[in-house]
Amino acid sequence: AREELRRLSIEQARRAEAEAERARFHTLLHDAPVAIGELRGPEHRFTFVNPRFERMLNRSGLCGKTVVEALPFIAGTPLIGILDGIYRTGQGFGVSEFASPFDRHGDGKLEEAFFSFNIEPLRDPSGAVTGMMGVAVEVTDQVIARQRVEEAVRARDEFLSIASHELRTPLSTLRLQTESLLRAAPGADPLPKLQTMRRQLDRLDALI
Repeated sequence: AREELRRLSIEQARRAEAEAERARFHTLLHDAPVAIGELRGPEHRFTFVNPRFERMLNRSGLCGKTVVEALPFIAGTPLIGILDGIYRTGQGFGVSEFASPFDRHGDGKLEEAFFSFNIEPLRDPSGAVTGMMGVAVEVTDQVIARQRVEEAVRARDEFLSIASHELRTPLSTLRLQTESLLRAAPGADPLPKLQTMRRQLDRLDALI
């Protein structure tokens, strides 16, 4: 009887320790500074989402719903194929800028949003895929800011190319005329002025 009590006591301590570890892990996921979600089954049903995940999608009550039920606007998008592929092959997937339609306010008005995420499969003890867990961050503002910078750079380069061409056209004409005058100058008096003109033309050409 004493041996049995000792064994039960050890077993209870182990269970308590395992439960405490599970609670700590759950708290860690719940309070993580990134959006975390867990999906189960081939229909991709939410079984866990942390508050940041709900805030990112501006949705609540996701657990128990499939991805398409919770986010109908992604039906038929490449994301569903990605989830199906992870469940089928057991290969994780990650992307830094994934473009997706997004009904941000639930009013049916879609906008383009960008997300950075990594999704890894979850397996049972036999190794079979039972679901997946993903970590995501919305990067729409960063992508739009970068696109604006890239557009500004393109506009600047286009302007400089046009300005350079337009400035070189009269400059070439002036250079030809100056060289012609230098060759045709009958005496030495006008030469210094023409040579000065040529030097200034060279400076303008270098500046352009």
